[in-house]
Amino acid sequence: MSEIRHLFEECTKEHGLRAWLEQLNERISHRQRVNFAIEWGKGRGEVQYHGMMALAISSLPRDQAMRVYGVRMEQQEYFDRWRWVWLEIRPGLQVRQSRLTGKVWVDRARLIFVDVDALGHWEHENSLDGKADFVFWGKDAHIAADKVGAPKITEGYGWLDLPIDDAVKRGLRTERVRKKGALKFATDFRPHSHHYLVMRQIRSAASESGVIEVGGAVMCAFMTSWGDGIFPVIADLDEEGLLVRLRIDLGNEGSVAVTDELIKKSEER
Repeated sequence: MSEIRHLFEECTKEHGLRAWLEQLNERISHRQRVNFAIEWGKGRGEVQYHGMMALAISSLPRDQAMRVYGVRMEQQEYFDRWRWVWLEIRPGLQVRQSRLTGKVWVDRARLIFVDVDALGHWEHENSLDGKADFVFWGKDAHIAADKVGAPKITEGYGWLDLPIDDAVKRGLRTERVRKKGALKFATDFRPHSHHYLVMRQIRSAASESGVIEVGGAVMCAFMTSWGDGIFPVIADLDEEGLLVRLRIDLGNEGSVAVTDELIKKSEER
């Protein structure tokens, strides 16, 4: 806490701010943060978690399925990337106004529409069946595969549906081979969690999306197609201010500019 106070004081002094820190006796759960954000924003609010930001929306219909749609970019060089992805909430209503309602921060290039209460049942890393995959691919993957006896699979090399302990042992052995030989390839340890189940769909779908039921609610996850970033979310409303859809602005000018620069730097190497 002392380090946080020091950084805070430096920041307030540098920017001439009048602010103070107050340490609470109780920790605030992520679920409570959602409630606070919704209350403060009168139904909508940004929620901080692990240095990232998510968007929380209240009063969505609970007695109907909601569809997720997406449209690709018009530019030929980015034809396979999303321009917009949106949650259709009340398809029978006409949109009369649109407002910026917040932003979502993305790490590891994926997003998800999810019920916040059902999210408490999500198992991100713990295997649901006691099994896991270990997969590797890349420039020198074939050399490592030969040394560790890994079979060829769709994504490269590795082992599928192994008991957790076995997958860990084979993965560690592969990592040692990579380090010892200074080999270049990527690895991924995948316990059979909810994250694994939806990512398995994403990796095989042309839309790079997947749907999974957790905690009695259906969730839809998808790749941004632009990698990581901070993306605006637009609320489309009817004439009475009722929420019709939520649109994530993925292929905006900022996304294109960043990608253009990355491509330019890659070509210059």
